[in-house]
Amino acid sequence: MSACAHLPKRVSKPVMDHYVLATEQLADRHAALHVGSGAQVADTLLQVARLSTASTMAAARFNDGEAVRERILELLQPRTSSRTRTILTLLALYIGALITLAATDHFHHGLDMLFSHNH
Repeated sequence: MSACAHLPKRVSKPVMDHYVLATEQLADRHAALHVGSGAQVADTLLQVARLSTASTMAAARFNDGEAVRERILELLQPRTSSRTRTILTLLALYIGALITLAATDHFHHGLDMLFSHNH
């Protein structure tokens, strides 16, 4: 996400990891509604985690054991605090993107004024 591009890596990585987890959990919830069971989606996640190999980048990302564990637990035991956390995370990233967009224009005009040569 571009809002995190200008942040230090120690700050942007946890934010992006949480963003990815939040979006995956939203997709998991949607899938659970579609198939009618969070347990079925959790079982599928577990099967994919077992079958995937570490030889591909996608499998390496998927096999972040803690993220998969959190996704499965959320499907089997939904917590309202988790849903609130997900919404707040997405809202914070959206606001961060808006701030970045707003600051970019002001920064550009500031540079124009600094380097303009009025003779």
